[in-house]
Amino acid sequence: FPSHDTYLNEGGGASTEKMRITTTGNVGIGTTNPLFKFQVTSDATGTWAANDGVGQLALAGTTDPLKRMALMMDTTNNVGVIQAQRVGYSAYNLALNPAGGSVGIGTTNPAFNLDVSGSSATSNGVGIRLFNSNASNTNGWWLGTGGGTVPSSSFSIADNTTYRMSYRDWE
Repeated sequence: FPSHDTYLNEGGGASTEKMRITTTGNVGIGTTNPLFKFQVTSDATGTWAANDGVGQLALAGTTDPLKRMALMMDTTNNVGVIQAQRVGYSAYNLALNPAGGSVGIGTTNPAFNLDVSGSSATSNGVGIRLFNSNASNTNGWWLGTGGGTVPSSSFSIADNTTYRMSYRDWE
């Protein structure tokens, strides 16, 4: 590497820097001071992250460049998004560890195929909520273990208003 940063500018009169490679080897797009080995800095918002101009990072196929997987930080809604899709047509399934391994949510050491650890936003323990996002309301089912107002050694299935089934170890 040279003793100074290398950068690429947009051509024309008043040029704007588009990419920088620092003397430490960090690459930045949209930033003049990349803090990571590869950093893309841009505001983005939207569900269809792989659409043209929406997400910050997209991987596209060669034979069909409309088939894409995008990774973005939605800076309006403060949520990270991973989306696989064919632009303008449909969303695709997303496989995590299809060759094996476990997936952890709230844990760095998953012990099961899907290991969910932590507390829910309602302080009722660890839970998974299932609901129809196309319905006129978000009523659904909640599956969880105890915590907060639910006994810690319990397991419950509930809808938004009523516990439908609950098991508690009364040792």
